[in-house]
Amino acid sequence: MSQAWRLVGACALVLSACTACGGLLELDTLEFTGSGGAGGSTGGMAGASGSAGAAGVSGAAGAGAMAGAAGMGGAAGVGGAAGMGGSSGNSTGGSDCGVLGSEYADSSALACFNLQVTSGTTYDFSGGALRVIPDVTPWYGQSEGSFFYQQIPSGDFAALSHVRVQSLMAHGGVPQDGFAGGGIVLRGGSGANALVTLSTFGLPTSGNITYGALPQFTPQGSVSSINDLGHPFSAELSGFVGMCRSGSVIFAVGQSDQDASLQLLQPFNPAGNFNPSTFTQLGTATHMFESASPDTEVFVDYLRVNRTSIADQVACLSELENMKNP
Repeated sequence: MSQAWRLVGACALVLSACTACGGLLELDTLEFTGSGGAGGSTGGMAGASGSAGAAGVSGAAGAGAMAGAAGMGGAAGVGGAAGMGGSSGNSTGGSDCGVLGSEYADSSALACFNLQVTSGTTYDFSGGALRVIPDVTPWYGQSEGSFFYQQIPSGDFAALSHVRVQSLMAHGGVPQDGFAGGGIVLRGGSGANALVTLSTFGLPTSGNITYGALPQFTPQGSVSSINDLGHPFSAELSGFVGMCRSGSVIFAVGQSDQDASLQLLQPFNPAGNFNPSTFTQLGTATHMFESASPDTEVFVDYLRVNRTSIADQVACLSELENMKNP
């Protein structure tokens, strides 16, 4: 049976309506398109190719990340010199290169991506995967998630990632942070987005934390997201997330590593100010909302994207299964 959480006012948790008011995991204007905040710390990835960040509004950026310019959150950074560390506010960088997706094999993997990363988030590459330690930021803070994205043309597509979300402190197992995870996001204008991630489902009130696949969408201009927590996992938080665009419909797909095949989690149909056929930014996102002591690291083994006709959910599942072993 599906259930949803709603955050109201000063973060009171209510099990009732299907909205998470104010941006619980919303990858929207509060998180990804805001003004960057107080500037950044050290740049995210080492590399001689990093160019200096452009001047921002407030705060001092650190060294630039992956040829990225500083976002709204900092003054000019020093190009390329930094090791692992946060980027400058909501920074952008790179270019789309005309190639969609990445195997995330090494530090060159993000050369064709734009980066929007909170100042406390760190990322590197480990064992052929993009490894992200997401930042915890305040309610209505400048940013609540990191986004590694590309511009995607209109039309149908299928996208697939294999994701592992685990405890940083215990070097394995499920993290004890609330609403922490990572997966695929398709973003449109004014904060509209659709996502599917592997995520914890909030801090436990008793016993162990719950977790699984989380589909979610946010209409354009809305401060509320529609979340579906009806897809729990029984073992570790590791598996596949997939997304297909079929005309103006999005199919969110998931699979635990303990399951045999991908399953449709949720169809997102256009309604009101939610029209996925117009969304243009596709990529990998990570997030963490609640934490007593940050304990999350996310490994994304790849983001594979095929621009191909998707007739229906059956075609989506078939295409994504084929993409597991290209």
